[in-house]
Amino acid sequence: MKKNRFIIFSIVLYLIILLAGSGIFILFMQQIIRTSKGNELIQFLEIKRIKVENIGNSEIAIALKMADSRFIQHYFADPENIKLKRIALEEIAGYRRAFASHSIFWMNDKDRIFYSDDNKPYFVNVEVPDNYWYLMTLNETEKYNFNINYNPDINEIKLWINAPVFDSEHKPIGMVGTGINLSEFVSAVYDDNISKAEHYFFNTLGEITGAKNIKLVTTKKNINEELSKVGIDIIAYSKNLKPNEVQTLDTKLGKIAIGTIPLLGWYSIAIIPDSISDYKTNMTGLFIAMMIVIAITFVIFNIFLKPLHKTMKDLKVASKAKSNFLAKMSHEIRTPMNAIIGMAELTLREYISDAAREHIITIKKAGANLLSIINDILDFSKIESGKLEIVPRNYLFSSLIKDVVNIIKMRIVDSNLSFVMNIDYNVPNSLFGDEARIRQVLLNILSNAVKYTKKGLISLSVSGEITGDTVLLTIEVADSGIGIKPEDLKKLFGEFVQVDMESNKGVEGTGLGLAITKNLIQMMNGDISVQSEYGKGSTFTVKLPQKICSNEFFDTIKNDSITIKFCAPKARVLIVDDIDTNLKVAKGLMLPYKMQVDLCTSGIEAIERVKADSYDLIFMDHMMPEMDGIEAMKLIRETHANLPIIALTANAVSGTKEMFLSKGFNDFLSKPIDTIELNSILEKWLPEEKREKAMGTVSEISNINLEILDTFYKDGLKKIKEIKKCLETENYHLYTIYVHALKSSSASIGALDISKTAKSLEMAGKQGDFTYIKRHTPEFLTALEALLDNINANKKDEQKGSVDFEAMKIELNKLKEAIGILDSDAIDDATASLKAFTQVAEVEDILQKVLIGDYDGVVAIIDNLTG
Repeated sequence: MKKNRFIIFSIVLYLIILLAGSGIFILFMQQIIRTSKGNELIQFLEIKRIKVENIGNSEIAIALKMADSRFIQHYFADPENIKLKRIALEEIAGYRRAFASHSIFWMNDKDRIFYSDDNKPYFVNVEVPDNYWYLMTLNETEKYNFNINYNPDINEIKLWINAPVFDSEHKPIGMVGTGINLSEFVSAVYDDNISKAEHYFFNTLGEITGAKNIKLVTTKKNINEELSKVGIDIIAYSKNLKPNEVQTLDTKLGKIAIGTIPLLGWYSIAIIPDSISDYKTNMTGLFIAMMIVIAITFVIFNIFLKPLHKTMKDLKVASKAKSNFLAKMSHEIRTPMNAIIGMAELTLREYISDAAREHIITIKKAGANLLSIINDILDFSKIESGKLEIVPRNYLFSSLIKDVVNIIKMRIVDSNLSFVMNIDYNVPNSLFGDEARIRQVLLNILSNAVKYTKKGLISLSVSGEITGDTVLLTIEVADSGIGIKPEDLKKLFGEFVQVDMESNKGVEGTGLGLAITKNLIQMMNGDISVQSEYGKGSTFTVKLPQKICSNEFFDTIKNDSITIKFCAPKARVLIVDDIDTNLKVAKGLMLPYKMQVDLCTSGIEAIERVKADSYDLIFMDHMMPEMDGIEAMKLIRETHANLPIIALTANAVSGTKEMFLSKGFNDFLSKPIDTIELNSILEKWLPEEKREKAMGTVSEISNINLEILDTFYKDGLKKIKEIKKCLETENYHLYTIYVHALKSSSASIGALDISKTAKSLEMAGKQGDFTYIKRHTPEFLTALEALLDNINANKKDEQKGSVDFEAMKIELNKLKEAIGILDSDAIDDATASLKAFTQVAEVEDILQKVLIGDYDGVVAIIDNLTG
């Protein structure tokens, strides 16, 4: 009876999983498909616009050149002159051959006879409404205009390009131009259309001016009528677009894109209808396979149920059976989960849109969370069945700590937490033990701290007590999280236990993590304990003995650094970035190469630098005010075609490098700058004859961090003012550039929270979400100001330990006395002496105030410093 109930329960549970999973999968796939279609349509319309404008520009250029012909101008001024007429007609015949359409027309304002190709001339009555184009061209047009005309006699519709002809006094005396057969024109645009998209051109009145079905053009069918199923006013929407802008929309008919054709004053629209074939992808196949595996798992589960039920009479046997079953099931489920995570990772390496990338990342994270739960179950089942073994071997404790910290910092990035590490550098570095299990223990405890801490900090402390050839490691993980109730402390390390479910209802997990952790520690002859105050935080303490392999201590282990095999003192490099902090970071990372490094803060300045000096390599930032890096690079290329220019940007999503290479950059380097990538770039692009053998490491840079922090502080104060001004003037384009700059510079100094918020504000700026910007910018600026205050306070502390304050006070008093008697020479001498103390912020203020003559302000600061 119980077995039958369980079978029914299994079937119902599977159907719930199937329905819920299918719904979520379809939702994700729909978003991915529509985003992909949107990108395809934007590219499609851009190609069509360029092709239309290329054809049109070619014909326009010939028409304008013909209108400027002196022979034609003289002939139009005196059409009765036979000699002038003969010369002009010969030139007109030449221009006819130049037009791609081999079609030409001309007429002068004296006789108003319309000549077209080999057709019979006729008089143009300007009073007829259909001939509106004549007066418009002569009286309202400076260079050229367009009009469309349908001739039912020859069943031909033409796009006319009309160019006015002016005399020497710039008075209109006639017109010339060409008529492009619109059906041939549209065919030329559509001949390479292998896309699934339906495509139309239309004018400001909504009349279709281009389509595969030419009847829509000849009947001047309205675009709203033709595409009424779209469900929007296409004409009204199009008129709100900026020149060359393309927008995508989700409609009842499917994904559409609407763009502009500024040259013709037209618009274009492309549509890809929704189709069931959209879902014929590898991801769909993977999802179906996963559902089949889960179904098979349920069948296997029910097959195991009968022998499992029989053995339940003996609790010891039941526990063993449970562990065996969990181990088998964990292995069965791990296979499809690894496939899902692997396919997600492969998809992320492809060129996909930002929106699709976010969806795939969500799938990958969910899969990783589920795999973590499965791993917990598997480990616990191994522990219970006695199959989990401790495998000790030699390892480096510094490497283990570094791995753990790097992993946990990645998880902390997505939270509002600070991470603090305190390691006793007298702990032996070369130890003997199970490195993998110790890493698992530390990650379990730290991951719990992240999960149960909403704000504040998490700390990791390690100390060691040496006895003979053994060190007793004491590892403490403290957090400022929600803490644990006293009544829950005793059951904290139990199996499948999650305490305080009401407060932790949103936290994922099996309740096995701490149970596994305690078992692993005990198997390694260690112990774990916890102290906690509910509402204030917890501290987990692990005592773990390890054998010492050598006398090498933790503090002798250097940070990871790459070996510098060359220097280039004769090479000259230019770094272009509008953020001083980024310039300082880049220059600091290049110090070991001993190159001549110049810095500039704009694309315009870079162009002038290149004109004045000779460079071997340029690192060019992308997003800068006034002129971006792409435009600056192209202007430099006009005079320095072979100069290597490397794109330097914080936008490192998939496809970015390919975009920069296609624009003309030689290579790509993402910010924050990775020293290994930088070394590769320099090895690849610096001239070989300017490289000399050297041996050193990137870690040899000294005092650069202090300089970078000082630069970030000054630049941050400037950016706060600029961002506030952008908000006041609603200049969101410049706002986006400024927060983009802060995103990379704050990441360079380790301010990850500031960098993360700046990234969100940058995305909002790019998407036009001004409401989000107005709501979140104040708290962003407050956090940035707090960071700058902290940097400034630390800087002052450092200054107190490095500045000779007695000597500084002597110079300050000299300046005060000089001001008191208004002795300009003495003031100049005193300020010159004070320049040796400019690392003190107040001295910088004094020097600035002296320059503007604010002597009262100078005396006030001196009294404050010397009082």
